[in-house]
Amino acid sequence: MPTNTPSTTPNTGAGLPPEILFCRTQSDRTSTSEIALRTAQNLGTAHMSPRPGRQLGVRVHPGGARIVFARERTLDQPTSRELVLSSLDGSVPDTQITSNNVQDDGPCWSPTGDRILFATARDGDSRLYVAAANGQNQQPFLSADPGTDDRDPDWCRTTDRIVFSRRDPTTGLRRLMLVNGDGTGLVPLTIGSVATTGDTETGDRDATFSPDGQRVLFVRLAGPGSGVLAAADVGTGAVTVVFDPQGGVRRPRFSPAADRIFCGVDERAAGRDGLRLCALHADGTEPLLVEPGRQWLLDGIDVLPSLGPAPLAAAAEVVDVTTATIEIASGDLLLGGKQQLVAQDNSELVVGTATFNGREVAGINCRFHLPVLRVEDVLGLRMRIVAHVTRADAGTALRSSLHNPVASRFDTVAEIDAPGTGPHVLTFTTQSLAHVTMERDVRFTVIGDISPGARAELHVDQVQLELIRRAQ
Repeated sequence: MPTNTPSTTPNTGAGLPPEILFCRTQSDRTSTSEIALRTAQNLGTAHMSPRPGRQLGVRVHPGGARIVFARERTLDQPTSRELVLSSLDGSVPDTQITSNNVQDDGPCWSPTGDRILFATARDGDSRLYVAAANGQNQQPFLSADPGTDDRDPDWCRTTDRIVFSRRDPTTGLRRLMLVNGDGTGLVPLTIGSVATTGDTETGDRDATFSPDGQRVLFVRLAGPGSGVLAAADVGTGAVTVVFDPQGGVRRPRFSPAADRIFCGVDERAAGRDGLRLCALHADGTEPLLVEPGRQWLLDGIDVLPSLGPAPLAAAAEVVDVTTATIEIASGDLLLGGKQQLVAQDNSELVVGTATFNGREVAGINCRFHLPVLRVEDVLGLRMRIVAHVTRADAGTALRSSLHNPVASRFDTVAEIDAPGTGPHVLTFTTQSLAHVTMERDVRFTVIGDISPGARAELHVDQVQLELIRRAQ
């Protein structure tokens, strides 16, 4: 197999205006948390200065310059969440507008940006409160029976209606409610489902309006890490399932053109635990990871007015693996070459493990040169890998990682723990151009990471890369 120096000029997206911003926290749940600004294809390196605590639920002012978000001062203690005002460019210092020992969460702006609506537990139960744009004059927005739990508000800029999630103390249902911006006309939007208590409860959560105010996206939770993305028609209340990730989904947001949805997706069955930023068509098809690695977990999204309509895509095409550069990342080549990676046919490339930090590790590094003239012509990549190891126990992992030239690291995109010795299919799709070099190269690994003991083997049956390119 040929070996040569890969081209790794980072594609930083310098000069491109940000299109989305999102709160993210390091996956080891340390105190490192920030609000990142990126294009829809994950280009850009800007972020608001890291702050102590965890940042959640960022929302952009209708004017586009200011933001409001929740800060969890003590990690994983919702009662330490306070609301903070700031600005995208950092020109305005942070201003904490709540200060108490209860959960203040889920802020959103009024259509004109003169008020902030949020949920707070300062009265015992979670209630909706409203404040002036500077955080002053905080007062209850809606009254409710004792035991009622209201949260997750969203305020439509087109219709001046508000949608929020309510748990009824009598029926136990958590469903979506609609109300006018002046607090009148309260009506249910969804039937909902029986809810458990706590912030990870079941039922209808995370509601957000479409730009025209005619649909509401929301998450119907079945439990931690399990739920579907659904849409409710504001006029009829009819509910349809938009996207079922066979895992968890949270915090959806429409693009300004209503042609895309951004959300956090947890696909544990596919080896991607923890919420990762994803984009999909408005009808729920073609989900593509925006930030594919597991280094960061998603804690909130908002979309900037600068995000235009999605570009048209051509039909996906397979990039011939025999034109790729395949190198041994760890271990020794025992059998086969690139021809064994073309199809899933039990003709396999075999790599023997090497001892690394006391573990037995075997892996290959795959580098594809994408057949496009410009890196911006790459709209998406789909990977499919079929592999297995010959020795496995509870401490064994089979994983694939994408090289991130901007951050000079490999981002783990799929990992199967305790895989056994049978074949597994690792798949992932991404639209992140931060993982494609300026030379139009993309590089990823296939690794078998095995507990200490006898030498073992990694067998790779197929490596398939599909390119989704911009339509000409």
